[in-house]
Amino acid sequence: MIFLGRHLHGAAGELAAAEAHTAHLAFHDSLTGLPNRAFFQRRLDELNGGDCPASGFALALLDVDEFKLTNDTLGHDAGDAILLAFADRLRITIRPGDMVSRLGGDEFALLLMDMSDQNDLEAFSTKLLERLREPCEHRGKLIHSNASVGTSSWGEFDSAQNMLKHADLALYEAKGSGGGAYRRYDPVMWSTMLMRREMLSVAEAALEGDFIRPFYQPKVNLITGVIVGFEALLRCCMPGQAAKGPECLAAAFEDCNLAVKLSDRMIDGMIADISAWRALGLPFGHVAINAALAELRRGDFAERLLAKLKRAGIPPKCIQVEVTESVLLGKGIDLIERTFLELAKRGIKLALDDFGTGFASLTHLKRFPIEILKIDRSFIRDLQSDADDGAIVDALIGLGKALKIGVVAEGIETSAQRDFLRSLGCTVGQGYLFGGASPAIEVPGMFSKSGGAARLAA
Repeated sequence: MIFLGRHLHGAAGELAAAEAHTAHLAFHDSLTGLPNRAFFQRRLDELNGGDCPASGFALALLDVDEFKLTNDTLGHDAGDAILLAFADRLRITIRPGDMVSRLGGDEFALLLMDMSDQNDLEAFSTKLLERLREPCEHRGKLIHSNASVGTSSWGEFDSAQNMLKHADLALYEAKGSGGGAYRRYDPVMWSTMLMRREMLSVAEAALEGDFIRPFYQPKVNLITGVIVGFEALLRCCMPGQAAKGPECLAAAFEDCNLAVKLSDRMIDGMIADISAWRALGLPFGHVAINAALAELRRGDFAERLLAKLKRAGIPPKCIQVEVTESVLLGKGIDLIERTFLELAKRGIKLALDDFGTGFASLTHLKRFPIEILKIDRSFIRDLQSDADDGAIVDALIGLGKALKIGVVAEGIETSAQRDFLRSLGCTVGQGYLFGGASPAIEVPGMFSKSGGAARLAA
């Protein structure tokens, strides 16, 4: 009996321990040991139900910038190392009474008690970001990472759930600014979110209805007036509506899946049009197509484009790819560089669009196989009335000549602008002076039937 009693007592103890372990797992993250989403939600509900301190509290959401890219390039074990480092740093940064939890993936949440003063919240968030910027060690190597933080405060909302929703909007704004940033919720973010949602809806409807079309704006030799190529510009051609530019669905280009779908639709349309022009014997020169950062970071842009050209029997030299300066900045640049090198190796020229308005440097021009600089229209608009703009354009043209890089002036609207650019040594331009973006069916009419060359100089 004594033996049996001890055995039952021991079994009961093991059962209790097992139940406690199971309960712990139900409310804690298995990797970091932090409270999980369920625990966080329960605590948030308690605060919403009357357990909120008189001085209020703040909610901070944060996630790791470019976390998927880290996993893809360095491996999931490196990603886990970052998450563990973040968890440790968050534990030592919060104050007594605060709570930190891992909501899942690379997202963390902090409940900050007695944090009603916005200056205190900003100071805390700034300190937190500085700590999270410190590299973590993994297998003897340092991994550099960063985080974005979005916050909201109790008292500004009618429920904790709305507070969570708005902190998430602030986090989205922080990441959209380039990452490594702190944003506090502002009502403007709500209207921005609604606008973004509308853009995504328009993009999805346009794709489903096959309303995405490439329109073509000519590039012209400023000396001879002959068309030397075209830029393919996206137009959303909804039934019963005038064709709209890409600005009506700008948010879709930040979404990897939608950006790729839009790109594929544009490339397919462009290839069909080029095939038709080749059959007519039109000397269209080349067609330039724009590539978004989101699709370039996926890593398969070159393969997709080259495969489509091969199936259609179109030489790669007929195509140019235009990117903005922002593409050359931030994480994932090694992957993008490989894409550019593969395109250049196959004969596709790379153009840097809107040059002079961003942060591209001579280092970027040296590192990447850029063969064309496109001077932004903002410098052309006041070319003759603003001496600074004239000097900048002159310098950019000189830079192109020195580096043996082609230069294209965008936004030419008057013959005076054309003549001024020509006097500076710029030989290629585009703009409304020579024509806006036109559907493919109008392109053959731009070429003379006799000589096969279109002269569009005013």
